Amino acid sequence: MAIADLENALKFPEGWKRSEALRTFGQTEFGLEALPLLEKALDDESILVVSEAIEVIGKLGSKALIGESADMNTPRGLVARLFSLGNHVWSYSGYQNCYGACLRALVKLGYKSRPLVSLFAAILSWGTPTTLLNP
Repeated sequence: MAIADLENALKFPEGWKRSEALRTFGQTEFGLEALPLLEKALDDESILVVSEAIEVIGKLGSKALIGESADMNTPRGLVARLFSLGNHVWSYSGYQNCYGACLRALVKLGYKSRPLVSLFAAILSWGTPTTLLNP
């Protein structure tokens, strides 16, 4: 799927269709040129779309953090966005439904810092299965 096709698919009114388009896109070859569109998908109202966008961003690996702040103890940009989404409580469930996806993405992006360890500890303290952490 081309980026232009994904951009069109993200305009569908149904969240499941937008999510499926992201899943399909994530199975293709893509590079950093997709990052702006993927970051835009993080603003979607559907948890399905946001979770899938997080997973696809993780597939970019460490190159997605090029240009990010060198101060890894004070997250900014994409890293800060993933921390924020990981902590976001979704109104439909009352839970932080993106925690696992955000943690997996941060690990795949190669982000290593004290906040990541804190996020990991918080997940484990809540009794979330560690299988969420398997990339």
